[in-house]
Amino acid sequence: MVDPNPPCSKKTVSQKFISMRSMSVATFGWKASAASPSNKAYIQSESIGFYGLIKADRIKMRQTLEEIAQRLNLSIETLDRWIRQGRIPVSKTGEMGVFHEVELNKWAAKQKKTMAVCGDRPGGVCHAPEFILVSAMESGGVHHGITGMDRDTVLQAAVGQVPGLSQGQQEGLFAQLLAREQLTSTGIGQGIAIPHPRNPLDEGIQIPMVVTCYLENSVPFHAIDDLPVSTLFLILSPAVACHLNLLSRLSFCLRDSAFISFVKTRPPAEALLKCIHAKEAQIEKKGV
Repeated sequence: MVDPNPPCSKKTVSQKFISMRSMSVATFGWKASAASPSNKAYIQSESIGFYGLIKADRIKMRQTLEEIAQRLNLSIETLDRWIRQGRIPVSKTGEMGVFHEVELNKWAAKQKKTMAVCGDRPGGVCHAPEFILVSAMESGGVHHGITGMDRDTVLQAAVGQVPGLSQGQQEGLFAQLLAREQLTSTGIGQGIAIPHPRNPLDEGIQIPMVVTCYLENSVPFHAIDDLPVSTLFLILSPAVACHLNLLSRLSFCLRDSAFISFVKTRPPAEALLKCIHAKEAQIEKKGV
């Protein structure tokens, strides 16, 4: 049973936007590259903004009919027939299918079908949209006392908390995070940063992860409000769609000032995950 009024979310606390610019940093660069033309996220701009990300089901994806059929464990003939009959939320353009990732995932869940493969490369797994953020946070872990004197050293320490990476993969991820920060800071304000690589990781990450790191000391991060950062939500995904799905749900949480205050108390993993679960239950109920 989900607590309808967890400590991180009070009905008397109004939700508010942090700022469109502050959350747009999380989408910068997350477009399908020329090297992977079969899977494209049609995003109007690299600064899609906070509100645009909350409506994740507006993000259009494009894959070949063969790829979609494989994801749904259907024959191409069946998929093509269902598209013509309007039985599946996919439109056809030549040999390509265009769809909303979240909408298709929800359709698959109702049909009791599992969309196990998702992404820009074979093997990238994308969970069903229900409670994907809780699952990603469980996979990444909640870590206290992360040390470092500045942005770079805390990022390096955060990378060290990512499970399953070899030393070479850690070095590669750290380099990608630094490159991303050089473009625009991922510090979104109020002591929170959401670092992530610009592109889906080629190796080491098979499932979406959010690595939560509470820093031992706040550090300058060139955040949008110029305040030092004390909490990192390191977002790692094998695919663009997964990244945007995670970000839309995390941004929903970060709209709530009560949630931000709760995060600042550095809650243990069990309490944080319970809070996130309750917030995602709100998402499912509201259909945002």
